[in-house]
Amino acid sequence: MSRILVTGAAGYIGSAFCKEGLERGFNIIGIDNFSNSSDQSINFLMESKQHNFTFSEVDLCKDLESLREIFVNNDINYVVHFAGFKSVIESQMHPKMYWDNNLESTKNLTRIMLEYGVKNILFSSSASVYGKSNNQPVSEACKLKPMSVYGATKEANEKFLEDLSTKGNLKTISLRYFNPVGNIQMMPVNSPRQDSKNLMDNIIDVCIGETKELNIFGDDYKTSDGTAERDFIHIQDLIDAHFESLKYFEQLNGYEVFNIGTGNSVSVKNIIKTFKEVNSIEFVVKISDRREGDVPICYADNSKAKNILKWEAKKDLREMCLDAWRPYKK
Repeated sequence: MSRILVTGAAGYIGSAFCKEGLERGFNIIGIDNFSNSSDQSINFLMESKQHNFTFSEVDLCKDLESLREIFVNNDINYVVHFAGFKSVIESQMHPKMYWDNNLESTKNLTRIMLEYGVKNILFSSSASVYGKSNNQPVSEACKLKPMSVYGATKEANEKFLEDLSTKGNLKTISLRYFNPVGNIQMMPVNSPRQDSKNLMDNIIDVCIGETKELNIFGDDYKTSDGTAERDFIHIQDLIDAHFESLKYFEQLNGYEVFNIGTGNSVSVKNIIKTFKEVNSIEFVVKISDRREGDVPICYADNSKAKNILKWEAKKDLREMCLDAWRPYKK
């Protein structure tokens, strides 16, 4: 079976990919430096799937020799690159740190890939590259106008990988994620840092008593109910898209990019209402001022992924809300 190197293997999406890959019979080599996550998920994977999972603590920006050793000792077929700093808020406070880390890690990774003739890389990108687009739903052809340093580093990595791929050095697929939520069954909860939390993380926090109330930032947008609208996607559907993408490498020459979202626009008030209903739980909601940089609406045109990858999301909003709360139910 194919061998996959997974960077950022300890994170929310990376660890979920590792678990799914192991269950599908792939040999997984995970690396992470634990800058954004703990070793909880790695320990779980090591204990449950020792025969085809290995892990090394590696910093892609600093440990070039450790990375090279992994390529020397393993016949790697694919690289799935999740690693990178991911907080929009932090990126605005420490832009140089984000530019240095997120680009240098990709440059070092691809340098070693080219040294050892590994050509296939699946890159974890983000819908943040679109910024405030007037075209909704957004397609892959929309102009990229990131509004944060984080989003700008994703765009820069895409362009770097596209350049290497169009010259024939690599084959790259970039997946632009929209808003992943929920949990993979049987996986330990992978709680993000405070400055990386999304709406669902904040809902969970108020439900478990970490915070007293949930803030809705703005209810005066020109949307269906005045609150911002986003494309929420279940983490399982997101992970499935990665495995459909791996199949596509067989016919890919050069570079390709896909939106990975449901194609449905869901308001903040709607997801709160659904979460309360399906989980029979109540919590205090407070309307606050809009946050700088928030866009009124952003959701995916996912027709390209449907047509080419033969992938589409299967889980609905109710399932997302149920699975997000399931690990916390007593």
